Amino acid sequence: MSPLLQIEDLSVTYASRRRAKSARPAVDGVSFEVAEGTSVGLVGESGSGKSTIGRVVLGLVAASDGRVTFDRVDVTHVPAGSRGALASDIQVVFQDPFSTLNPTRTVGQSLLEPIAAAGKVTAETPRHLAELLARVGLPSDVQDRYPRQFSGGQRQRIAIARALAVSPRLIVCDEPVSALDVSTQAQVLNLLDELRREMGLSYLFIGHNLSVVRHVCQDLVVLFAGQVMESGPSDVVTETPRHPYTQALVAAAPVANVARQRQRREARRSLLRASPVAGVPGTGCAFASRCPHAESVCLERRPLLMPFAGAQVACHMFDPNSGHSEAP
Repeated sequence: MSPLLQIEDLSVTYASRRRAKSARPAVDGVSFEVAEGTSVGLVGESGSGKSTIGRVVLGLVAASDGRVTFDRVDVTHVPAGSRGALASDIQVVFQDPFSTLNPTRTVGQSLLEPIAAAGKVTAETPRHLAELLARVGLPSDVQDRYPRQFSGGQRQRIAIARALAVSPRLIVCDEPVSALDVSTQAQVLNLLDELRREMGLSYLFIGHNLSVVRHVCQDLVVLFAGQVMESGPSDVVTETPRHPYTQALVAAAPVANVARQRQRREARRSLLRASPVAGVPGTGCAFASRCPHAESVCLERRPLLMPFAGAQVACHMFDPNSGHSEAP
């Protein structure tokens, strides 16, 4: 069966014409797939390129190279004015619902907007709006209220209902819970997972906290400086991380136990090189300047994404042909 969404060797460079040759890509040769009814998480620190990938899928940013295929159709360079049909199939939930909901419009008006834009308003629309709100755990009588009258968690539920209004197949979730408190995060994550299972939705879930993203994702893609460091099933990537960067991300995830948190903090410090090594920008491994295991081959040649123990790792330590001294 073909994947619903397929990203192939995607690259994106933000640069003016004068600086195009010297600019480093925000996304550099990224490939992965999202199967129907599943959730794939893009994880990495700020500047890793994860949100840029989401914006390419949404048509908000142009790809410099590579291909984006949705339901076996190449949508890489579909102009914004011609994405009408795609808008119903691909929706988005952003980080801050207050900035995405028009403060001058009622909840009902906000929910109606994508339906009207798709030309799908019928006599059944009022009932459909009430059902949408019920699905996300809100009463139908909130339709006459304004976004400012709700908490952050409630506003995010409204944003989710708005994304569901046109019955999409894929939802890009761009840091959808990072602005919420911990207890509300759990509620919204449980809601998203429940909706995926009940409605057969697919998610491209963008986040920086591995412990949060793994809660709703079957597969993870770990990004650093626009490149894939590691990918595979969520439990494999988070429980037995192979790449030093993934290990550092796991160690950075907060835990409730104070002693264990201290151990994680110390482990993360040991995983990141204190002083960067010299290398030629744009060559070798993107993580080499911060990796405690970096050797000359890491600075000279970009590692391939190699299968290893149920996942894929882009590290010379896991390439038997690299000559790395710490190869397993």
